[in-house]
Amino acid sequence: MKIRMDFVTNSSSSSFILGVKDELTKEKILNMMKVPEDSLLRGLADEFASIIYSNSSKFKLDEILEDYGCEDISELPDMYKKIIGNDEFIFYEGSVSDEISSIYSTLCHMDFDYEDENFIFYKEAGY
Repeated sequence: MKIRMDFVTNSSSSSFILGVKDELTKEKILNMMKVPEDSLLRGLADEFASIIYSNSSKFKLDEILEDYGCEDISELPDMYKKIIGNDEFIFYEGSVSDEISSIYSTLCHMDFDYEDENFIFYKEAGY
């Protein structure tokens, strides 16, 4: 009989979609959060923005379909269906995992949607 002496993990990951009218920057993500510069939460917002920015890449429909094992758009999760065909924005997609740190874990397990005339962000909670 074996006795396990270390941690057993149940990791989670979560996908997100970002849309901007031109190229994505960390500052645009931080501005979307609307956390004042003098707020005690500004450091946390800056970390979230860095994680989202560093884990984002331009949206490629064929890669998304392959990642999800889908043959066409109708089989994709709703957050992808909302952005497909919207020519006003450049879209980026990414994912985060809760295995890296507590900041990543918090972001991973959040459910978050934001839309205005210049920025779109959809993120489903982790699974």
